Amino acid sequence: MLRLYERRTEKSRISFAVNTDIPEQVALTASELGTMFSNILENACEACEKSDYPERFITVSAETDEQMLKIEIRNSVADLVAFKNGMPVSAKEGGGTGTKSMAYIANKYGGMLRFRQNENEFITQIILAIK
Repeated sequence: MLRLYERRTEKSRISFAVNTDIPEQVALTASELGTMFSNILENACEACEKSDYPERFITVSAETDEQMLKIEIRNSVADLVAFKNGMPVSAKEGGGTGTKSMAYIANKYGGMLRFRQNENEFITQIILAIK
């Protein structure tokens, strides 16, 4: 799946860097892991594609320790993102389903989902129990 987004970012001239170390055996299903990554990366791509910011980028990192999977995705963003109860507010009609499903998965595995913005950088952090 990461390769699909890598190709998409190449076409849109967005820098895409990946550094992941995810073990094959984790508590969440492949479908749940795919849901997490696809929702985050889709939002990141859309934010970058809307931006005329000269240095558009997406960085993906994932690492584990003995008990936790830590995922962080950073992307450039042109505008300030509105937040409600710690969740980004979607500008799309009927939007926000992806972030809600990510929050559900994080909660299911005793984890945490956090969003924040530092000027022109949007940061998504997920921590999940892997056992």
